[in-house]
Amino acid sequence: MTLAPVHCRRGRNSPLISTFIVFGFRAAYGETSKQHNKYEINKAHTIWTLYCYYPYLEELHSPGAVCSTVNVSCGAESRHSPVIQIWTVRLDGISETIHHKGTISSERTDKIISFNDHPRRAEGGDLGGPDPRLQKLALGTWNVTSLVGKEPELVREVEKFRLDIVGLTSTHSKGSGTSLLERGWTLFHSGVATGERRRAGVAILIAPRLGACMLEFTPVDERVAFLRLRVGGRILTVVCAYGPNSSSEYPPFLDSLEGVLESAPSGDSLVLLGDFNWEGGRNGPPDLNPSGVQLLDFCARHRLSITNTMFKHKGVHMCTWDQDTLGRSSMIDFVVVSSDLRPHVLDTRAKRGAELSTDHHLVVSWLRWWGRMPVRPGRPKCIVRVCWERLAESPVRESFNSHLRESFDHVPGEAGDIESEWAMFRASNVKAADQNCGRKVVDRDLQLSLDRFAAECEAAGMRISTSKSESMVLNRKRVECTLRVGDEILPQVEEFKYLGVLFTSEGRMEREIDRRIGAASAVMRTLHRSVVVKRELSRKAKLSMYQSIYVPALTYGHELWVMTERTRSRVQAAEMSFLRRVAGLSLRDRVRSSVIREELGVDPLLLRVERSQMRWLGHLVRMPPGRLPGEVFRARPTGRRPRGRPRTRWRDYVSRLAWERLGIPQEELDEVAGEREVWASLLRLLPPRPDPG
Repeated sequence: MTLAPVHCRRGRNSPLISTFIVFGFRAAYGETSKQHNKYEINKAHTIWTLYCYYPYLEELHSPGAVCSTVNVSCGAESRHSPVIQIWTVRLDGISETIHHKGTISSERTDKIISFNDHPRRAEGGDLGGPDPRLQKLALGTWNVTSLVGKEPELVREVEKFRLDIVGLTSTHSKGSGTSLLERGWTLFHSGVATGERRRAGVAILIAPRLGACMLEFTPVDERVAFLRLRVGGRILTVVCAYGPNSSSEYPPFLDSLEGVLESAPSGDSLVLLGDFNWEGGRNGPPDLNPSGVQLLDFCARHRLSITNTMFKHKGVHMCTWDQDTLGRSSMIDFVVVSSDLRPHVLDTRAKRGAELSTDHHLVVSWLRWWGRMPVRPGRPKCIVRVCWERLAESPVRESFNSHLRESFDHVPGEAGDIESEWAMFRASNVKAADQNCGRKVVDRDLQLSLDRFAAECEAAGMRISTSKSESMVLNRKRVECTLRVGDEILPQVEEFKYLGVLFTSEGRMEREIDRRIGAASAVMRTLHRSVVVKRELSRKAKLSMYQSIYVPALTYGHELWVMTERTRSRVQAAEMSFLRRVAGLSLRDRVRSSVIREELGVDPLLLRVERSQMRWLGHLVRMPPGRLPGEVFRARPTGRRPRGRPRTRWRDYVSRLAWERLGIPQEELDEVAGEREVWASLLRLLPPRPDPG
């Protein structure tokens, strides 16, 4: 019987494929494709070759099918010189054979053999797993609006989106260098010199798997930096740039950027990441500023492609910067690649789910090409234990000294950095002394206290649950402190929750306040359609929900907050986000927050927070000796403070708050707060702060 074509389709990476039905059989033929080698039929003149792999016998409708192959030589006239395979399938004892000439002989033809794609095929790999030659790279760029203190949050966000290289702008960093962040991420930063005003700052964040691929890093100035790395058989020159807002400063910025591109080797593939402060593009916003014209000319001269405008997306996925107060959105953060990388760009878009306290959105671009995967560093070598006791023997000691002198004779004398060598030498000695001479006194005292506590618990018939116990050190820098309960080591963490409040090793409350605002936003999303904007409900019912659900979620544990102008602004914004919707208004209506609160009859939330904080201050002042909260409040820790501006303590914060809001000086605060009735009357008369908006 002859083969009858049914339909045809053409894929992007595969040649023409036709599907045939032969008396209940379904097969495919076409040109050989390396990417679709599950089953192949090569076309060579009039000779057809069918390849059938045994794993696909699972897809036969009859589970008892057996496949056998017979190889037959092919004539020399075939361009591909295939090997014809005649295969036989036995279904329920009925033999059906496909011959190499395209005919079929069968006693029955009511069985269908399906050669559907295997589920693993959609993942880009074959039955043995993904092809190691297929190189995938995820690039990103983000204007972080100051990176100071945001490094842990940054690592969590880029890991969430599985990025490999991220260009960071507006980092406000000083100096240039390399920093090792959490979980192996490496940050290469470039900023202003010490003593100068921080205006810009750029950095490049590299994933741990690319650490062994680094070649060099070169900081240019506070707006341009670049590095070179080898990835998948290519050498990439990744440039991070931060364009100025002023039109007069833009030409010098482009000159600096052009110098970097000209210094890159001709065989390198170029990637530009950053905030270029221009608008335009085929699929971008319709407006084009003067800086955009200059940058377009620059890209045309160097044969660069702006990947943001290569793909059509929704407006929210194109805009990388939002200013809610003015209702403006723009696309000013870009991923730019050289012409050799353009065919390998899969997509570029903004990811609005990334959060780092900035008005810019993370821009992500995915690339894929065939090459070699980066070589991952091997496992660390095992530590060799030296029997140093034998140095007490005179022959062994003399032999050791002789070998040591000979080893130093072969060490070349090279110029190096004395400070870095001394730092490494000192760190090695301190670590060796710590390991051999015991732990520090502080660690030993903590361990002794923990041992005594565990012994008292066992004497009372209780024990410490190590699976639920953790240790944390309050310090600006990470300090390792190993504590044991019996033979088990307690895990040391950077943060943990206790009674619903997040405590961090840095001792700051900003992350807890951010968590409270996030919890309030979740309540808002839950109640938005069913309560907040529902017209059938009265304002009284909505405000009752606001007081009983939204406010407790937002202000839980607020008595211990140390408020700054930033946190006050964020809390007020979260408060007005709910109240404006209850009033049926938006920011575009330009109605002051004080007017909305007066219309709804609601006191400012910041006033409630400040009253609660000073009320708790009065409780602490009046607590008798022996009460633990009062003892902690009155404690004066001994020791030296670290260098730098001291952090604001909660006592200093509430003392300043009492002076600003009530006019009570710090030296008279304990006396006034000690009078319960007087202090309560002062708090009732506390006026709200002036409303800035």
